[in-house]
Amino acid sequence: MDRGLTQQAFSFDNPAEYHAFTSYRDPLSGTWSTLEYGTSYTLAAPTSPDAIVRSMGGASGFMIYRINGWDGAPALAARGVLDAAKANAFFDADPGAGKTGELYTSAGASEVAATWFATPRLALVGSVDPSALANGLRAGLKLNYHDDFTRLPDGSGGYLRLAGGVYTDYLDASRATGDRAAADRARYQVRVVGLQFDGRDDLAAWKLASEHLRLQLGADWSTRLGVPLRFGPGASTLSGGAVADYSQADVGADASLAGSEQLSPEWRLDWALRLRGQADLILAGTEAMTGGSVRQSLLRDPWRATFGLALSRASSSGPNTRIEVGGTQFLAAPLDPSASPSGTHHAVLSVAPGSGVVNFGVVARGETIDHRLVPVNALGVSLDLRPRDGLAVGASAETALPGGDWRQAGDRVSVSVSARLSL
Repeated sequence: MDRGLTQQAFSFDNPAEYHAFTSYRDPLSGTWSTLEYGTSYTLAAPTSPDAIVRSMGGASGFMIYRINGWDGAPALAARGVLDAAKANAFFDADPGAGKTGELYTSAGASEVAATWFATPRLALVGSVDPSALANGLRAGLKLNYHDDFTRLPDGSGGYLRLAGGVYTDYLDASRATGDRAAADRARYQVRVVGLQFDGRDDLAAWKLASEHLRLQLGADWSTRLGVPLRFGPGASTLSGGAVADYSQADVGADASLAGSEQLSPEWRLDWALRLRGQADLILAGTEAMTGGSVRQSLLRDPWRATFGLALSRASSSGPNTRIEVGGTQFLAAPLDPSASPSGTHHAVLSVAPGSGVVNFGVVARGETIDHRLVPVNALGVSLDLRPRDGLAVGASAETALPGGDWRQAGDRVSVSVSARLSL
C-alpha cells in the first residue's frame, strides 16, 4: 500500500529555540515519529504535525522542506500552523454587518464569544476559551469594520473588511534542543497583536441563458500581520521567527457557472460549479529565498474545484425543505496524501415551517484521503429558533467519526449554542 511520504524535514520557531529536524513514518503501522541529531523519539503519532507537537510540547507553526538529493539545498514545500491556529481563526473571523445595538453571542466547550455592533459596520468582538481557564487565559478582543458595496447599475459588488486587536494564549514548549521530555518544558505566555485586511470583488454575472446558465468572475485577498510577544524562561519579548505563523498574505480568483430551474410551482433546483485558485504569497516568497518552485506554488498547488447542488421545496401548506450536496476537489496532489485530503464533501438536509420560526438541519461531512473515500467522517445536527423579530437562538452538535469509524460516534462531540438580539 502506498502510504505517501515516509520522511519529512521541518523547521519551527519556539520561544527558546529556532530549530529543524526530521519526522518519519513507520512503514508497517503508518504512524509518525521524529529523529533529532541521532536520537529517535518513538511517538506513534497519526500525522507528521502530531509528531512535531508530541516532540516539543507546543509550537506556533512549522515549515516542511523538500530534500533535493545529497548535493542540493532543501527547498520549502509547505507551511502549517499549530498553536497559532487559535489566534489566526480569531482575527480571520468576520461577523459581517449588523444593526446598531445588535448583540450576538455563542457558547461551546472551547469558545464563548460575543459580538456587539456599535454601528451597522463597526463591531466589538470578544472571545474566551473556557476549557483553558484552569491552565491559563486564551482570549481575544478586536474591533471589526465591514463594508458591503454594490455598483450601480450593473449590480456588481463585494466587501471590504478591516480588523485589529489582541489575542492572548499560552503554550508548553521545550526549553532546549535535545531535551524533549515533559519535565523539560516550560509555560510561555503569548500575546499576539494582529491587524487583518481583506475583501472581495465580484463582477456582474453574465446571463448566458437567462437564469438557466450564468457566469461570474470574482477575486479576493486576505492579509494579516500578527506580531507575537512571548514571555517565559529564556524567551525574548518579540519572536520574529514566528511572525509568519501568525501572518497571512493570500490572493484568490475564481470563475463560477451557476443555474436555476423551477421544476414546479413548489420545487426549485439550483447548482453551481466554481474553479478557484488561491496563492499563499508568504509560501511563494519563502520558496523563492530557499530555491523552491515558485511556479508550482503559484500556478499548480492552489487550484481547486467546488461544486454545489440544492433541491428546495417552498410549500404553501407544509414545511419548507432543502437538500444540498457539495464539496471541493483539490486539483493538485497534496504533499502528504495520507495526512491531507484531496477532496472534501458534505450533504445537508434542512426543514423549516413556512412561518420561519423553526429551522432544523442535519449535516454529514466526508473526505477523500490517501486515495480512499470516507463517505462520512462527521455528523451534526442544528436547531434555530426565531420566536420574534430581532431574536434568534440556536444550538448545534457534531460528532467526529475518524476514518468513517461509526464505533467512535459520541467519543468526540462538540456542542455550541448561540443567540442574536436586535434592540
